[in-house]
Amino acid sequence: MRRAARLSLADATPEPVAKGKKVTVAGKLIRANSTTHRNGPYAGSKVALQFRAKSASTFRTLKTVTTSSAGALRTQTAFEICHVLGPEQPLRCA
Repeated sequence: MRRAARLSLADATPEPVAKGKKVTVAGKLIRANSTTHRNGPYAGSKVALQFRAKSASTFRTLKTVTTSSAGALRTQTAFEICHVLGPEQPLRCA
């Protein structure tokens, strides 16, 4: 059975993020529990941190993290400014 999951209590710091600096992302992944009929933590799930430049039409995965037994996640990654070079060319990140 597939159930929808959502990121709750998500926060990224610092805001705004400066080019080339690190950003810390924290949150909790939850999903519906068919036994309790309530949302609960989603442990051991992989979550992709993605970024899309203003001029881009697609997202790029920066990092993938696994949630804790309580569904919590916390990671730090460098923030890059990306530009689309052309219709069939890759992103160029500074």
